[in-house]
Amino acid sequence: MDENYNFVERTQKNLQKISDLLRDKTILDDDFYDFTNLINSCLGLISYVYEYTVRINVTLKRKERLEKVLNSGTFHLNNYGKINICKSMDKKGSEEKDLPTLLYHMRNAICHGHVQPYTQQGNKGTIIGAEFWDENKKGRSFEIKMSIDELTSFTNDIANTYNSYLDKSKNS
Repeated sequence: MDENYNFVERTQKNLQKISDLLRDKTILDDDFYDFTNLINSCLGLISYVYEYTVRINVTLKRKERLEKVLNSGTFHLNNYGKINICKSMDKKGSEEKDLPTLLYHMRNAICHGHVQPYTQQGNKGTIIGAEFWDENKKGRSFEIKMSIDELTSFTNDIANTYNSYLDKSKNS
């Protein structure tokens, strides 16, 4: 079996297991950070899917390769919160809002530490979501605010889409 596929499958199983343990109150340790685990899993899955595109159909541009992978599943842009994507947030010229662009900017946001958790009660309290942003020389080029549920769905949808693409590729 393909090692990348195993990584994606194991990451998704780990997320589910941790979610089950938290729901059942099995993990009550203050030194366990489920939000950090979710961000790390999200980054791992984004990186695998993003880098996988380098190896498929090299005659296509990266964005076209990403579209080929991402359009094979149930990954929908409108499921993940309010997304702002543009060349620079100070300028009007918006970039296209599509899955490859979202994945690109989410990868950059997490890799460059542009993730800020938010809570209902300011700096104290339970984390209920996160804000992600990407910057270029002209300023912010992307921002999105996701609830924990939206981020969990996003992370699982990446894994499901990748697995769906691999399954379809094997059968064609």
